[in-house]
Amino acid sequence: MSDPGYGPLCGELERTYRLLAEVSLELTQAGDEAQRADAARRLEAVRERIKRCEGRLLVVSLGQKAPCDLGSNC
Repeated sequence: MSDPGYGPLCGELERTYRLLAEVSLELTQAGDEAQRADAARRLEAVRERIKRCEGRLLVVSLGQKAPCDLGSNC
């Protein structure tokens, strides 16, 4: 994803997508039920973070200010 001028928000979204890939891999490699449950919880948290980031990016792309004004961690 290239940065279309939205600054740190796009960078944070890219990092979050990479984290999604890492956690998804951990989930597939989990050896026992406890590891799978932990990875599944983390995966859900990452997906929620992506939703927030994408929602904020949409708000910014529409010319409005995001609630925390493009801070890190969406």
